[in-house]
Amino acid sequence: MKKVSHGELYIQKEAKLDKDILQELLSFNRKYQNRILKYFAELKIDFENSHPGLKYPGIFAEVDSISGKMRPFEKQKVWSWGDCRGLGIWSYLISKKVIPSDEIEIYGRRIRLDEFFGEYCDFIYQCLRERYELNDGRIPFIVDMMTNKASDDPANVPCAEGECEPTHVFAAAGFMQYG
Repeated sequence: MKKVSHGELYIQKEAKLDKDILQELLSFNRKYQNRILKYFAELKIDFENSHPGLKYPGIFAEVDSISGKMRPFEKQKVWSWGDCRGLGIWSYLISKKVIPSDEIEIYGRRIRLDEFFGEYCDFIYQCLRERYELNDGRIPFIVDMMTNKASDDPANVPCAEGECEPTHVFAAAGFMQYG
């Protein structure tokens, strides 16, 4: 992600909240959300361009946080909690009609941001439903990108019969907001 210029940051000069300051904060938040939405659209399109024909079964966010570069293919993971959280947040934004309908160009592809995220949420939901079915009613913390099944990653902590992974908390919220 590109650094935010100092001029784009919001620094409150006084320890008070009035109508004007609240409006400034809301405006700053809206710009920040739009920036993040564009960033996630860029990530998805970049992955699709880099790996034609390959389906990443969730939200693609496999970027090195220091370099900003896409992680090497063999190190990429699918994070269920992130898929569920993103599904919930983006569905909420769609339902509130706050994702801009702006048409933008990303890597030569023209998209309308609100439509892009509506389709992205449908895709994520389908991937999560498939993941739930493939994993016998579970949504593992990390799944294999090629199979959408639980990976052998040590961060996947097996749960006893009848117990749910922590991911299910995010799934409950994400599915509810998507619905």
